[in-house]
Amino acid sequence: MSETILLVEDEKDQRLIIESILSQAGYRVTSVASAEEAIKCIHRAKFDIVLSDWKLPEMNGEQLLNEIIDMDKDIGFILITAHSDPSHAIKLMRAGADDYLPKPFDQQSLLFTVNKLVHLRKLNARNIELEKQNSHRQRLAEMIGQSEVMNRLFTRIIKAAPSDANLLISGESGTGKELAARAIYQLSNRKQQIFMPVNCAAIPENLAESELFGAEKGSFTGASQRRIGKLEASHQGTIFLDEIGELPLLLQSKLLRFLQEGTISRIGSNKEIKLDVRVIAATNRDLSEEIKHGNFREDLYYRLNVIPVKIPPLRQRNEDIPLLINQFLEEFSDNTGKGKIEIDKAALKLLIEYP
Repeated sequence: MSETILLVEDEKDQRLIIESILSQAGYRVTSVASAEEAIKCIHRAKFDIVLSDWKLPEMNGEQLLNEIIDMDKDIGFILITAHSDPSHAIKLMRAGADDYLPKPFDQQSLLFTVNKLVHLRKLNARNIELEKQNSHRQRLAEMIGQSEVMNRLFTRIIKAAPSDANLLISGESGTGKELAARAIYQLSNRKQQIFMPVNCAAIPENLAESELFGAEKGSFTGASQRRIGKLEASHQGTIFLDEIGELPLLLQSKLLRFLQEGTISRIGSNKEIKLDVRVIAATNRDLSEEIKHGNFREDLYYRLNVIPVKIPPLRQRNEDIPLLINQFLEEFSDNTGKGKIEIDKAALKLLIEYP
């Protein structure tokens, strides 16, 4: 545990016992004998929880609670009280205390009360974080959407991004596979390094190998100088292999070897070059069908598909259409310089219902 506790107890023996119990349980404890010292401590340092006796010199625990809430409303507060009257406990909770610990108490009661508040604070922090994420879920990088399918996609991207595992993004043409790849890159630990997009369908087959793996000078006709391939240029960064299903089988074998060994050789060289590259691939094809027809290597598929990401088509998230339209209208308004452009409600309805 790394939670910090400020213990306020004027009785020395009791203070030492409580401090010992909490420290042995893994908490970091600062103990003071008065409310005045407690206030000074909170001015100097950040604490997760204050555990304070009700009866203190100078001011009581409730007065200390009010002082601390004014300084840091996020601090957890437990009051130790000799009162057994439930109405007193209710009064403390209404004043802002998170919990109370009635005297006399044993070690088990003390740890149960503190552990319960620690757990509750963690749950609250998690809920606040989720609410923050949801409040921003209309956009992730350049991706826009608030539908259920897009929220699931955003959650998957957020979870997948910090990993170095390979990803395979699938989806129909135009669904935003490159936007998803860029979002993963921007949220990754490699965001300060290069992002290298490669359209596998646009590379002529006779140049594809040198384009990806590089070539030495004179290694083939027209190789007038050394060529650094896209993989080598992506070292320590991310390469995005779009339309991976279009890659010729020979190059699929070479790419598989790179994914297995982490090394490449330029055309015309026997030298192995060790690379650190995260691979994100994308396809609009059904690769399982391509495998059946012998057009795609099954072993490569499993090497790429470590984390599968599926991009939904717009027809499955038509509630996002108004968001997208507003985004485009804002862009067009800025570009034309003619002020805000709006869309007629009937036209918007037509677009949302368009199949």
